[in-house]
Amino acid sequence: MKTESNGIVTEGYCAKCGTPLVMRPSRSGGPMRRSCPACHTTVYETPSLVAATLPVVDQRVVLVRRDIDPGRGLWGYPGGYLESGETLEEGAIRETREEAGLDVQITGLLGVYSRPADAASQWCSRPSATARTGTAARR
Repeated sequence: MKTESNGIVTEGYCAKCGTPLVMRPSRSGGPMRRSCPACHTTVYETPSLVAATLPVVDQRVVLVRRDIDPGRGLWGYPGGYLESGETLEEGAIRETREEAGLDVQITGLLGVYSRPADAASQWCSRPSATARTGTAARR
């Protein structure tokens, strides 16, 4: 966020006309939104979708250790951002394979969680899991 000499707060530039965006209250009285003063385009922030699983193998929950921030070194369940064109189930299966080296089948929904401060919504499934031959991925 940047404050111009005239006191207007700007955040980035308009994708339509290139004018610096300003923060303005929404017309409905809702939250402040980035808006273009020249062409009146409003930028809507949309949450990122995260798909995850809580796999259990031999009656033990499988966790992975994070190797990137935020949370580097902490333990968590396999999951990550949904790719464009991917279903929630496909994303959960892919992330579990990538992060834990497990092939899973989704057997139910564990829960749906929202974290507005992080602009993320998370879908967590209950899978049946089988260890993939050869290995457990380390991330």
